[in-house]
Amino acid sequence: MHNLPEFEGFWWVPDDPDTQLAGRLIADEDAAKLILTINNTGHLPFSKSESREYEVLHGRTTDGKLITLLKCFDLNTSWSSSGIEKRVILVNYVLVGGLVPQEKVENAFSELCLKWPGLQRWFFESGVSVEHEEGDFRSFTIKYKAKKPFRFEYSKGLSIEFGFSTDKVPFGGPLTEQIEFKEIVWVTLKKDAPESLGYYLEKLNELIQFFSICVLEYNQPQEVTLVGDYDIETREDGTKIPPHLHVYFSSVQKPQSDRLPHPLDILIPYAAIKDNFHDILKTWAAVAAEISPSRSLYFSSLYGTNKYIESTFLSLAQAAEVFHRRRYGGTYIPIDDFQEKALPALDSAIPPELNKDVKQAYKQRLEFFNELSLSKRLKMMSSSHEDVFRLYVPDWKSKVRSIVKARNYYTHYSEGDGNVAPDINKLVEYREFLKMLLELEMLAAAGVDMILLHNQAKECQRYRWNFPVSRSK
Repeated sequence: MHNLPEFEGFWWVPDDPDTQLAGRLIADEDAAKLILTINNTGHLPFSKSESREYEVLHGRTTDGKLITLLKCFDLNTSWSSSGIEKRVILVNYVLVGGLVPQEKVENAFSELCLKWPGLQRWFFESGVSVEHEEGDFRSFTIKYKAKKPFRFEYSKGLSIEFGFSTDKVPFGGPLTEQIEFKEIVWVTLKKDAPESLGYYLEKLNELIQFFSICVLEYNQPQEVTLVGDYDIETREDGTKIPPHLHVYFSSVQKPQSDRLPHPLDILIPYAAIKDNFHDILKTWAAVAAEISPSRSLYFSSLYGTNKYIESTFLSLAQAAEVFHRRRYGGTYIPIDDFQEKALPALDSAIPPELNKDVKQAYKQRLEFFNELSLSKRLKMMSSSHEDVFRLYVPDWKSKVRSIVKARNYYTHYSEGDGNVAPDINKLVEYREFLKMLLELEMLAAAGVDMILLHNQAKECQRYRWNFPVSRSK
């Protein structure tokens, strides 16, 4: 888990707060592990006799921090010669700053706050300005004025707000030789009724994926904080202070580079969609569930831990096929004609003497006989962006045929017919083709104007670098 500190303290299950066990919470690669020391072997729920899952665990560190652990399960156990047990518990979510009541887990949080420095490069609107005195360019005044925040409805009952500030007060005093600060973007999601951690993380995932497609690099917040809807403190002046919990969780997807994207590498910067950004982000929220499988395949293949080019290529091919099926559907003949005329005729052509299981297998395959092929789907989507592909891949129709042939080699291999393993360099080309196609299609699904999208794609330096044809254009 990224930046998770190590915590020592006492830990317990919420329904048995009197049984508190000494333990240490550590970050181990991409996971969090709670290591407990148990010397009361007969006391449940921490016993030798059972391995358990824990929906919620609570803890208090030696310096007084309150911590909630969610979605935990026993990983392994060992015993010392004196009979003291060491139990290792895998933890999926760590919430530092409060104890979430077990009965409130499904509706415990009213807001999700994100510190997102990586979005500053996407907005690309600095609050820093330099002013000169009239006629004197040797003297100047540097000023900082934060961009005004703005807020709108992201989805039904859920608002989103973008705020802007610096990571520190840009003032160093009269003796300071140098002042350094960074501009930060803050994003806040607020639901009209309390929601679960899972709900907010799904919305966070949607936002990460939208902005990552825009900048063509995985772009995630630096800090994630949940605002609780329980144990709200009321001060003397009537101000209500809800608990704020810093969230740590494992992410299998990571940026390919620590370098911030160059403005010329960004496919769709904020300035290009500023006038209808609200509508585009709302449309993205509306289509996110529909294209969820394609989103998952795209991001896991490009930013996941599996870097084999073959698996990346296959995942992107599957993502493109699933995207087209979900967004556009498509059959060779009308569904009613297929069900009423073609399918019965095809069923009747199955030899009756075949084994029952074989006949059933054929019947199941025939039900999908009217589905468009991968080749057809790729050509239909590519033709929607033909002017882009003409620039980068002039022989894009031939490229589609090669992609399908390579996919079939890995998924439907059979000897003969000249089946030869695709060249690894060709697979890289196919991957970049499918990647660009999916990026264009997903942004078009979000409502980005097609002409604008194509113009941005033609000028995008990342695409121009990935496709050698562009270097002569």
